[in-house]
Amino acid sequence: SALNKGSGSSVYGVWGVDDGGLLGVTPELLFEWDQARHHLSTMALAGTRLSASDHSLLDDPKEKNEHQLVVDALLEELATYGTPSVSPTYEWNVGTLTHLRTDITVESKNGLDFEMLARDLHPTPALGLAPRTVDFHWLKNLDGHMDRARFGAPFGVRWADGSGRCLVAIRNVQWVKGKTFLGVGCGVVPESQPSREWQELLNKQLAVKTMLGL
Repeated sequence: SALNKGSGSSVYGVWGVDDGGLLGVTPELLFEWDQARHHLSTMALAGTRLSASDHSLLDDPKEKNEHQLVVDALLEELATYGTPSVSPTYEWNVGTLTHLRTDITVESKNGLDFEMLARDLHPTPALGLAPRTVDFHWLKNLDGHMDRARFGAPFGVRWADGSGRCLVAIRNVQWVKGKTFLGVGCGVVPESQPSREWQELLNKQLAVKTMLGL
């Protein structure tokens, strides 16, 4: 069952579109915007271990560096809206996996548009590149690239007053024309080791199957 989710994760899905659909349980919030309060909240979420492991991500230089790249990119982007408030980085258990998480909020003096926020904040370095000034097209043209469809895309709901909540569409399965796909990804930084990254991919695949009862 998709309701077998990690603490704090969000169940989401859509189907009947283009002869397919997707269903997932994501831990990652791209943003939440409260129009009445002019309050924006988001998170940096990067760095992963199995929850059953006693290895602390906070003591792992590679995982901390990977996470800080996401924090720095978000702070740079959010500074155009107001002065960000940043929580300490902490480990967040979402079931099978534990991640590094930093909460970030902004009190904006001006109203913000939902679609503009999605365009400005997506993709964070957790899914894209750092720095964000690097041309994204080279990544799309790498050998072995395959269509990820909606994997990693912004997935949100906007209310009538302009408020909204937008997730990052990870930890999901997608299906189209009789085929089912389960996408996973990992962050690669100079300290990355191929064997560890490969194991992280397998761990995330297992987490999706566990959460969705597959």
